[in-house]
This record gives sequence, C-alpha cells and structure tokens, in this order.
Amino acid sequence: MRRTCLALAAGLLAGLAGCAANSISGSGSRYAQVFQGSISIVGESHEVTIQSGSKVPKLSILGEDVRVTIEPGAAVVKIEVAGDDNEIICPEGLNVEFATTGDDNKLIRR
Repeated sequence: MRRTCLALAAGLLAGLAGCAANSISGSGSRYAQVFQGSISIVGESHEVTIQSGSKVPKLSILGEDVRVTIEPGAAVVKIEVAGDDNEIICPEGLNVEFATTGDDNKLIRR
C-alpha cells in the first residue's frame, strides 16, 4: 500500500513538474545559479544551489539523495518532495510551504 501511494504521488508530482521552467534530470548534476520560475529536479544525487535573487514559485523534487541549498535573498514559495533521503537547506526566515512523500526527507533551517 505504501509503495502504491508513493508511486501515485510520484506520478502526480512528475506530471506537475513537467511544466517547470527549469528542469534538471538524470543523476549527479551540480547547479548553482539564479533561477527564475519553477524548478523540477528528477533523479538522484543532484546538488543544487538556488542563489540570492532567485524567484521560484515551486520547487519539485522526485528522486533520492538530492541536496538543495536556498541562499538568503532567494524567494521560494512551495517545495514538494517525493522520494527518499532528500535534503533542502533554507534560510531561517524563509516562509515556505513544504509537502513530502517518502522517507527521511528533511527541510533544514539555518
């Protein structure tokens, strides 16, 4: 049952993420840039830094072992995560909506 729910959530997230202005897929990618528009990250072992000045209405992650750092001065409104062992580090004062499906996904405020 749990796998079925995770698969349904992943399918829904993947469908929604397909509309993202910034799409990262595969495995092992590293990005650090100012993003404008939604971000979709699909796959595993990515490292992404959302730099100051970014305006991201939605960050969607579908995968495992993805690390995202949101710098102070970047605006991210909503984060959706489906998968396991993903980590998002964001500034203490960033007001963000966070939804997750899977195991050991973390939103860390620093």
